[in-house]
Amino acid sequence: MVRLDHLTIVVSNYTASRDWYVNNLGLRVEFENADAGFGGLEDDGAVELILVQHPLTQRQRDCTLTFQCDSVHEK
Repeated sequence: MVRLDHLTIVVSNYTASRDWYVNNLGLRVEFENADAGFGGLEDDGAVELILVQHPLTQRQRDCTLTFQCDSVHEK
């Protein structure tokens, strides 16, 4: 079984981004450290959106998809 486990998005303002996803999409905060600029939001299907704050000039990537599977060796 393969399923999307979580999506990590790099944002320039964690608090503003968190508030947007909560207020507009109805996601709920699962965990966070707002002072450090990161947290996890979850939908009703248990898919998690991780927000990580980094200045625009220091970004190496904008998002990362993470999948969950039973085995990476089985076809």
